[in-house]
Amino acid sequence: MTSRIEIVLIQSSIDHGRLYIERRHEKFFPADSFGDRSGGKNKGRTITIETDTDAKETDIRHLSELRIGPRASFGSYLKRSKLKAGDIVFLRRISDRRYKLELH
Repeated sequence: MTSRIEIVLIQSSIDHGRLYIERRHEKFFPADSFGDRSGGKNKGRTITIETDTDAKETDIRHLSELRIGPRASFGSYLKRSKLKAGDIVFLRRISDRRYKLELH
């Protein structure tokens, strides 16, 4: 199983702090970490995603037939890093429920 995935940022990612991940990477995350799009009771078990300055506990949402993504926002990290649409970030698996967001 791969230890990291590539995420190509779109403008909406930067504007709203969201990481949009291709659905084909669904198996990169624990099966029980998935919740639905609502903010209600249908949340998955949390995973931790670290950046260079902090760590966020989040589940992963099914966003559409094509995309999944963490419920947590990474807006301050994306803006502070001065990323733009088309830039690539990586999400690396550190352990079963711990991941690190890294710049290309």
